[in-house]
Amino acid sequence: MKRRSRQKILLAEDDKDHYTNFVQAINSISNTIEIMRVDNGYALLTMLETNISPDTIFPDITRPYKGDLEILEEINEKAGIKKLPL
Repeated sequence: MKRRSRQKILLAEDDKDHYTNFVQAINSISNTIEIMRVDNGYALLTMLETNISPDTIFPDITRPYKGDLEILEEINEKAGIKKLPL
């Protein structure tokens, strides 16, 4: 039997409690999901520009530095990463 590969979620969240709640909710649904976290918009863009490619991105629209709405605009402009579900 083939093992199902782990889905990768990239969560952009600077609040520790929100992150913990998100992880608990996802883990209650499935144990085959890997959750990666970044704290700010710059880190989100940097991660997406590397070889790390999540299956889904959950942005935080209220954040310090660059807001994720601005990040989403930049993602939509980049050909290599604009096909990711957000």
